[in-house]
Amino acid sequence: AGAQGPQGKQGDAGPAGADADCVACADVANGAVDLACLVLGENIPTNYADTQAAATVIVNTLLISTNICETDCDIGVEIDALINAAMNP
Repeated sequence: AGAQGPQGKQGDAGPAGADADCVACADVANGAVDLACLVLGENIPTNYADTQAAATVIVNTLLISTNICETDCDIGVEIDALINAAMNP
């Protein structure tokens, strides 16, 4: 076995805090409700495609920044509305 090579260069850090890209309040609420439904078993993956879709929900939820730039965002109201719509179609 050969010697292990050196670690590659660390990438540049992206913007953070107030410099991060703005995210819509509704996107954060949608991500939270999608993840909750997945975790609670509403859409249990039963095949490869469903598992990929579940992984995408998780990744998208993790990628959402909390830098919500809307001044009138009430995340609780947004989440309540989405849950109500999902549970009472």
